[in-house]
Formats: sequence, C-alpha cells, structure tokens
Amino acid sequence: MANRNSTTLRQVLTQQKPLLPCTSTSNRNTTHGSWPKLDEYVVIWDEFNLKTLNESYGHLLDVAVPDTLLASPQADEVLAGLVVHTAEDINHLISWNYGLMEPTLRFAKSRLGLHPGLALYQKYSTPDKSLMVSLPGAAGRLTVNHIVALDDFPGGHLVVGLGRMSSKWSGRTVVHQLNSSTSVKKELIWPLRQLGNICKAAQTRYGYIQTDEELVVCCFSKIAQDEWKVALMPVPWTRSGADVLTTDLALWWLCMLAMSAQCHREIVDDGEMVKIDKWDEAYLDERRGWGRIHRYSGFEKPTNPRPASAGNVAATVVYSGVHVDPLFGINPTAVDRRADVFGHGTVNPSAVNLNAVNPTAVNFDAVNPGAVNFDAVNFVNFDTVNYDAVSHDAVNYDAVNFDAVNFDSATNFSTVNPRAVNQNAGARTRLVPDER
Repeated sequence: MANRNSTTLRQVLTQQKPLLPCTSTSNRNTTHGSWPKLDEYVVIWDEFNLKTLNESYGHLLDVAVPDTLLASPQADEVLAGLVVHTAEDINHLISWNYGLMEPTLRFAKSRLGLHPGLALYQKYSTPDKSLMVSLPGAAGRLTVNHIVALDDFPGGHLVVGLGRMSSKWSGRTVVHQLNSSTSVKKELIWPLRQLGNICKAAQTRYGYIQTDEELVVCCFSKIAQDEWKVALMPVPWTRSGADVLTTDLALWWLCMLAMSAQCHREIVDDGEMVKIDKWDEAYLDERRGWGRIHRYSGFEKPTNPRPASAGNVAATVVYSGVHVDPLFGINPTAVDRRADVFGHGTVNPSAVNLNAVNPTAVNFDAVNPGAVNFDAVNFVNFDTVNYDAVSHDAVNYDAVNFDAVNFDSATNFSTVNPRAVNQNAGARTRLVPDER
C-alpha cells in the first residue's frame, strides 16, 4: 500500500485519462496479399483479464516504492484538450504509452531480475513525423508506431504497436461480430493482418492496435504455413481505477509476458502455445511445501497440503529448476531429498534393465504389482551413486511392463530400508537383501 511519499505500479498504470474526440470521417483500411491470413482464426483472448493479471503479477503491481522510481507523465497535463483529426494524431497516444512504459517496465525488469546485462529500449513515431519507427532488417517499408525491445540479437523485440483512428477500425466491433456468431467483415481483419505482418518481421507474437477509443492487445500463433491465428482483447481508453483493467495496465502486462522468456514471445504453432493463466504444481522447499508456479511471471504460491494433481513430479517440477536426467526422468540432486520428490510418473520404466539385477537378491514373484504405492516413497540420496556404471547401450527397453501396476494401492514403500540399495555396485537397478 502506498503512502504519502510512495506509489505503486498499479496507481501509475490506472490513472484517469480524458475522452478523446475524433473528427475524422476516413473509414478505409488497406491490405496486402503477403500479410498473414487470419480469415478463419480470429478469437477473443478470454484469459486476458484483470483476474489473471492480479493472480500472476499482483504481487508486483501493489508493492509500495518511492515516487522517484516511478516518475511518469500525468494524463491531465499531457492529454488535456487533445483532439484526433488525422492518423498522425494517434501518435500522441503512442507517445503517452512510451512515457508510461519507460519507468514501469524498467522498475519491473529490475525488481524481478529479468535479463541482467540487457538494456530495455523503446522507439515510437512522433505526431510531427520528426521520428518515424522502422524495423531493422524488415523487407520493404513497414508502418509501425511503437517498438518495445531488449537490446539483444536476435529475438530482442518484445511488443510492437500500430496506430489507427476509430473511424477506420474498432476492436470492439470485431468482438461484437464474433459474439454474434457472424463472420467478421474482411475489412475489419485487415488491420489485424497488418499487425501480424509487423509481428512476423519483429519475431514476436505480441502486438497492439491503439485507437482514440481503445487499446487492443493481440497474440499471434500459426495454424499452417500461410494461416495464422490471432487472439485479441479490446480495452477501453477511458477506464481508470484499481478495480479495472486499463489500457496502461494491459500494455504493461503484454510487455511483461513478452519479457518473461524468449520462448514465451516467439511465434509458434497454436498447439504449442502456453496460456497466460497457466500454473505448474511443484515442490517449492521444505518450509513452504507444495505450491503453484506461474509459467510466465514465476510467482510462487504455496498450496499445502500437496495438490491432488501433483503425483507426476517430473511434469510439475521442471519449471522450478529441476534438471532432466535422461535415464531416471529427473535429477534427484536438484531437489530436496527430504521430501517425496519421486511421483509415480517420474521414473522412466523403459530405462530399467532387469538383466542387470541380481536375481538372487530380489524376488519379483513376491511383489504384488497392484500393491505398489509410489506416492509414499521417500527415496535415498543418490549423490554417491556412480551413474557412469550404468551402460545405457545395454538397456533393454522392452524388459519391464509397468502397465499392470496400480499406483494407488496400499503398499507403503516408505518402510524400505535404504541400506537395501547397493551403491558400491554403481548400477541403480542393483539391490541386495535387507540385513535387519
């Protein structure tokens, strides 16, 4: 909570902005055959909402910081009396976006420790055309009004912006037509295709269209070679206050999603897209126990007791720093071994070579395959095992059939005597009898 000499990101990004009159009657958009096709794949970006934002980045938005760290333009000073007469006047709004993103993104990048050693920069076109933005290396001339990027190569562009007067285009009209189950008029899709072409040149999936009435956030993915998909969400320009999603919050969030990791901003096949409300369940540490980690922000939220869906730890800990081991699924040295870190889906059963097991040491006939409860296993410390002793070439991948195992049955392996593992032999599949 901010006090007299402090503020928050949320306060800076939710200030009231004036209604902007538009006097233009121009209503024609242009198109080009080389732009990505979107005719059948325009959808509403439903998860782009205040609830998702608050859950994933609310911890950062509401932290109190000194005013000087977030010194930013004030709407009543910069935007007062502004009227949109021509397309170039939209650059006044782009300039506003630049001014708000400069301190807020810089602070967030530093606070979260994102991309150390890489500078964050912006470019934008000015209303008087004294500055015109271009994309380095782009084939031909591309109209682009705003670029947010990391000073990196390749793949440094985060978000690109395109200006449009409301007399020419409206994201809310697109959404209305989608909700009415009617085909979106082709001319309404043209600006989205134009933005998609800019995103293609910039190698980022994130872009926005700024009008005098709204900011429309967009996320692009691929359906086929020439077919793309766009998810969009219009945000009204005049929204303000802590309880709504404003245009400034929306643009900041879009930049944060892009800045989270390069894999989160690359344009990929639609089936590979990770939703922005995606959380992974993982074991956090001994003090906090089990929790959820947001895929983009990295925010960790404890959820003790252990989530019901956390049985497959190999799938849930991979985003919390646990390294993959090609033989056993995950590397046990990368987690706290005092916890139950091996779920029933972690070990690759096809990697076990029963030929290496001493048949006199283990009686597999006595094992009831329906009685194994891997959820209860507390595995021993494998740090001292000589992994090099296992010959990967000799592994018989057809030797074990785990399909018959009932992992929900009653036998509790927590009573296993750790001394039953012969670590001197070096092979993980080698067992000796209990010497109690």
